[in-house]
Amino acid sequence: MKKITASLLSLAMILSALALAPAAAFAADDEIYVLMNIPYGDFYGSENAVDALSSATLAGKARNVNVNGASYHQSEAAVKEEGIAGVTYPVKTTQAQLDALLAANEGAKQVTDADEITYEMNVRGTMTTFTLSGSGALQEAPSYSYYVLSEAPSACKTMTVENGKPVFGAASGSFSDGEVTAQVKAPGGHTSIEFTLEGAEIAAADVSAVTVTTASGTYALHHVTNIWRGTELGWDLTDLDLGGETITSIRST
Repeated sequence: MKKITASLLSLAMILSALALAPAAAFAADDEIYVLMNIPYGDFYGSENAVDALSSATLAGKARNVNVNGASYHQSEAAVKEEGIAGVTYPVKTTQAQLDALLAANEGAKQVTDADEITYEMNVRGTMTTFTLSGSGALQEAPSYSYYVLSEAPSACKTMTVENGKPVFGAASGSFSDGEVTAQVKAPGGHTSIEFTLEGAEIAAADVSAVTVTTASGTYALHHVTNIWRGTELGWDLTDLDLGGETITSIRST
């Protein structure tokens, strides 16, 4: 039996070395950086992207940290019915905003280093034990749950709470532009059309979410159903048919 111990912090984002004060008590107006579970609608809505694709995912694949990237599902039971719920991503906010968020969203909670989840699953014929602790435990935590970071991330969203609802800004920080080429397969192994990006220095661990832009709009992709290992993308034509259009931009955050 294989045993894998993982932290979602390593999957979500490479963090910069700008240290903050230790994660102790914060004043209400202190800026805080956290990793937060953000539903797809909230995350991609703040990126002006159309979130029209399905997130229905086999429960086994959704729980496999080798392929699920910076995603989360709200519980072991929920993943069987709802699939992946959204993106775990760095957020800059204040303690007062976090308090308001928890008060208005039942189930949302702060995850700490004391939290741990362990489960077994069959990975390519081998029963594998996954142990996720600290920030890794966000993988099976409710939406808007968060883990306080001890360092400032290289990229993040901002969050405020208005009438009990979180409002997120677009991702900002250290991003770079580059030209890529794509090897296209149709049909692909998972979906109707798939392509692998080449030519850009993109590490899978750096990719938390992906949008694809054409003349008709910007479209959001979901983990496992549309994003595999960061640079492998695809979708079913029944969900998104871009026949005859040119993809002008692929943005990873």
